Order: sequence, then C-alpha cells, then structure tokens
Amino acid sequence: LAALFGVGCYLMMEYMIGFEAVRLILLWYALGRGQKRNLRLRALQTFKRWLPTLSATTIFILWRVFIFKSARSVTDVRSLGKSYASQPFNMLLRVIIESAKDFIDTVLLSWFVPFYKMLDGARYGDLMISLMLVAIGIGLVVLYLRWEQSRSAADPAVDINTLSPAAPWHRDAIWIGALCALVALTPAVLANRQVQYTDAFDRYTLPGTLGGILMVGGAIFHLLRRRRPLWAVVFLLGISLITQYNNAIFFRTFWEYQRQLWWQLSWRAPDLKDNTALVVILPQSYRLWESYEIWGPANLVYSPNSDQVRIAGEVLNSTTLIPMMRQESFLRTMRRVEYPIDFKNSLVINMPTAISCVQLLDGERLEISEYSDPMVRLVASISDISLVKTSAQPLSPPAIIFGPEPARNWCYYYQRASLARQIGNWEEVARLGDQAAQAGLFPQDDVEWLPFYEGYAYLRRLDDSNRIGALLRENYSFIHTYCPQFTAAEIPPGPDEGIERYMIENICGADTSSE
Repeated sequence: LAALFGVGCYLMMEYMIGFEAVRLILLWYALGRGQKRNLRLRALQTFKRWLPTLSATTIFILWRVFIFKSARSVTDVRSLGKSYASQPFNMLLRVIIESAKDFIDTVLLSWFVPFYKMLDGARYGDLMISLMLVAIGIGLVVLYLRWEQSRSAADPAVDINTLSPAAPWHRDAIWIGALCALVALTPAVLANRQVQYTDAFDRYTLPGTLGGILMVGGAIFHLLRRRRPLWAVVFLLGISLITQYNNAIFFRTFWEYQRQLWWQLSWRAPDLKDNTALVVILPQSYRLWESYEIWGPANLVYSPNSDQVRIAGEVLNSTTLIPMMRQESFLRTMRRVEYPIDFKNSLVINMPTAISCVQLLDGERLEISEYSDPMVRLVASISDISLVKTSAQPLSPPAIIFGPEPARNWCYYYQRASLARQIGNWEEVARLGDQAAQAGLFPQDDVEWLPFYEGYAYLRRLDDSNRIGALLRENYSFIHTYCPQFTAAEIPPGPDEGIERYMIENICGADTSSE
C-alpha cells in the first residue's frame, strides 16, 4: 500500500520523490538502533525492506524519464539533461548552493517567515481566535506531560525517557533530521527549482518538513537540556498554530473571492461571446497566478458541455501588461491544452478590494474605482463591454463546484443594474435602485453608484440623481479619474442631449464638457 500510494503521490507531485531516500535512511536507522549488527547483514535487511517501495518508484522513474513527454520545457527531463551537459560546472555549483539555501529556508526560516507574513495580514478577530487555539494547544501538551509523569510514578515499568532532556534520542534526531531534510529537498533542486518565499509559503519545503522537525526537535533538547527545553517546544507550537490557522483563513477568503467573482459575473453577464479574453484582477494579496485559474472556471460556467476553451483568460502582471496594451493575439498551450488568446477581445474584470463588487470595465467610458491597481488603469481602455451577450439565456455557475448562490446583497443589485444599463433599460435600473434602498443596501466603493445615477437621471428623477451626484462629487480620487475623459468631449445631439450634459456637468463642473 505504501508503494502504491507513494507512486500516486509522485504522479501528482514529482518533487516529493525525495521521500524514498528518507524511507531508506529511516529503515537503516531502525534496523540498527541499539544493536551491534554486522554491517553487511544490516545493509541486506534494509534493502529487503526497502525493495517493495523501491521497485514501484523505479518503475515510475523509468516511465517519467523514457516514456512520459512533458508539455512544458521546464519539466522536460531531456531539456534538463541538456542544461547539465552544456554547463556542468555552473549547474553543479547551483545544486550545491541552492541545496544549502533550501535547507536553511526549510529547517529554520519556515518557522518564522510564514508566521510573520500571516501575522502581519491577520485580522484582529482571526488573531484572537488563533491565540485561543494556542492556549488550548499548550494546555493539552501540559496535561499530557503531567499524565505521563503520574503514569511513570505509578508504574516503574513505564519509561518516559523519550521526553526527558537527558535522553540520547536527540543526538540521533539531529543527524537523521538534517540528512532527511537534505535528501528530500535535493530532487527539486536538481530539477532547477528552489524554495522561494514569494508568498507566505513555498510548496518545495514540503518534502523537507519531516527532517526539519526532527532536526529542530533534537537540537532544542540537546542545546537546552538543562534549561527547560519544553518552553522552546511550546514557543514553536504557538507559532505553528497561529501560522496554520491564519493560513486556513487566507485560503478560505481566497476561495470566497473566487466564488464571488463567478457568481457576480453570472449576474452581470448572461453569456460571453466566443474567444473573449477575460482579464481578471482580484484584491491585493489574493491575485490569481495562472491563466487557467480564469479560463478554467469561465468555461465551466459559460461552456459547461464543451471540451474546448471557448473563453480565454489571462492574469494581469508585469509580464502580460505589454501584450495586453498592444492588443496582441497568439496561440497558447497550457499543460497540453491549446487555445487562442486575442487581446483585441479583452474584457477587463476588476475587483479592487474586499469591500468592492466585481466591476466590468468599459473602455469607451472609463469608470475606474479609486482603489484600483495602477496597472488596471493602463489596460482599462482595451476592455470591450460589447463582448457580453446581453440577450442570452442566463447561465449560472455549477453549485457542486462554486457552492450555492450567495446572498443577494448590494453586489447583486449593482450587477443586475449594470446589465440593464448596458441595454438602456433605465426603468429596470431605477427599480433595482429602489429595491436596494428599501433594503438599506448601498456601495462601499463609490464608482458603483454610476448605473443608478444615470438611471434616475434618464427617468428625470433628478432629486435621486442629485443625491448620488453629491456623493460622487465629494470623492476627490473618483472625480480626477472619471472627469478628464470628458474634456473637450462633444455630446451628440438628440433627445437625451440635455440629460447627458447634465449628468457630466453635475459631477465634473459646468465647463468640463465644453473645454
């Protein structure tokens, strides 16, 4: 079973294969601990016990090297082999240096870097709960130790030396832990990967955690054997509980933002035209990293019965910014999935903060939240709102993946009003605005007032429109982003010319549209 589960693990996460070397080290130690055994006999017994998992792992390695064809050059064994062959000295030096750095990152810094980053971003309520968990965890440890002491006193046959600072186990734990951590981290380094705390965590530390814990635990009891080492254990336990609890909160929040994204988009856009390129920006610290985090869910929502990528997507970052601004088009391959992406068909979707709704930008009428990332302002003009199929039969995210429909709060009314505004259904906009007001709902992001501001104005409900206009005029950041686009603008003649001039002048000043 261990062999089968091990291969299953390596098929999903190849960098965990270093655990096979860890298994060998532990078997060698277990078969010789406290015994004077012939070295050859010990090696033979160790190999016999390692053989089942070694056989399965060998089959996996042969398949991975000689049969499997990687769709990504960075994970292709042949490409990696060419790098070693062409620059053997540089690659060897890199392996040595990066292995040492990863060892320090995993064994030492992993206790403190994630802790600091999680603590720095934690909300007060979550921090208080994590402190309560620390108190409970430490209390349970103390109760366990007292129980062991009373059990030892009542029964001399019970040996609690494993918890004693004078026990010899800590010296073994230090060298075994160090060796296990090093060999477990090596495969990732050999594959040209390394530990990087870009965010709070790094997945490449995972194989080395077992060895790191053994080494740190052994070192604590060895170095502090006469100075109450359990206090150091309690300290690390507290750090761990705070870190892991707030990490869970982070991923829960991250997933909630993604759920809100797709549910709100379904309220706003009944369907999207083929080959739409969604550019999605979530709140800071919760940004999506890869394009498939956009086009994967988008096609589950808008093309659930197709095996083709009908809706493309891309994240906004320093690498993708220039191709977006230049509106380039090209064919992309992501993990063997091939799809075209054409930034001439971009639809920019912005969720600036936790208090904002999902906002679809219109490149011909820029309404950008004051909280938006500067890069959003650079690509806002390429956003084509006409890619929304306003008359299509509405599609909803599958609840089995995205959960039930969220509560219909302010964002629901805003999304439905934005859709009605796009098709010029001002009566529907006003009806939704009235319903939201009756329910005591209002936006935290002022830019979300605009559909209702225009809806009331077109229906000549000027008191309601003026009320919203007064709120917008007080927002300095919004005014200086929104109003410059109307400088020297010519309002086309027509039945609504007067009301359109009123809407602009009411917010931006009487001379704005005539400059």
